[in-house]
Amino acid sequence: MREMGSLVGLVLVALSGSALAQQEAPAGDAAAAPTGDTAAAPASDTAAAPADDSAPTLPPTLPASPMPTPPLGSTYVSRGLTIGAGALQVTLPVVTYLSEGTILKPVWIPLELRFGLTDRLDVVLSHNAFGLLPPGFRSGGVCVGGEDRDCQTVYDNFNLGTELSFLKQGGIELAGMGGFEFRSLDFFRLAFDLGLALKYNRGLLAIKAAAQIGVPVNKRAEQVKEFIAVPVQVALQATHGLAVFLDTGVFGPAADFRQEYAIPVGVGAAFAVMPILDVGAELMLPLMVTELEDDRAFQTRTLMVYAALRTK
Repeated sequence: MREMGSLVGLVLVALSGSALAQQEAPAGDAAAAPTGDTAAAPASDTAAAPADDSAPTLPPTLPASPMPTPPLGSTYVSRGLTIGAGALQVTLPVVTYLSEGTILKPVWIPLELRFGLTDRLDVVLSHNAFGLLPPGFRSGGVCVGGEDRDCQTVYDNFNLGTELSFLKQGGIELAGMGGFEFRSLDFFRLAFDLGLALKYNRGLLAIKAAAQIGVPVNKRAEQVKEFIAVPVQVALQATHGLAVFLDTGVFGPAADFRQEYAIPVGVGAAFAVMPILDVGAELMLPLMVTELEDDRAFQTRTLMVYAALRTK
């Protein structure tokens, strides 16, 4: 019996070895008999090795992006003709003569308040003379200094009007303007203004122009008749915070325009102290070109300094 058990054990060992050899045979044959180009590949070549799914995948390198463009309305040249719904802008100019013999005689403060009723409609309270002239051109608003500094009265005029922007496309904006001028509160001289404003903005450059007319409503014999104003401003955004500009145009009474027109030239700069506050200054020659016989060109000079505060 012992010999029979030994014999059975030898048979089982032989059978198990044979089965194991049959299972390993295909892998061994494939490794031992490579053909074609596969046979020439070195055993250490890792090109055909399967990718390791556990290795981290690095994102592709992106090209550097250009400097972001400032949001529309965040710089002097990119602001629209209207300021937007719910916004309030307070502009406080101080204007004086720098002509020989009239330095600081007088000093005017033609305050301007602008409120946005909608994104396209503003209501404006201003104090520049005739409602149409640039603040640096002539007097208006509060006069400081009394009669010793040629102030006939402390406060005698204001203008109340609206501006409606009806087209904004491709850097071009058009707006209609209308309002009333209280040219003299003491004598109650009233006029009505009507006009069209245009602004073109392209990159760092902006051009603003308007065609306006002021028509007396009452006491026509005591007032300047229909008054024409075509102000033009060219502005360049030198840096994100600093803009420089040139003011000019043509102004005069319609009846005697050829004899009494004036073309001013003013140069100035505006600096954004913060996103809602600008300060600036402008030197103007109000009568740079004119048919008037006196006070021509460099003989008449005005200086304006101002601050403009916006709620947004």
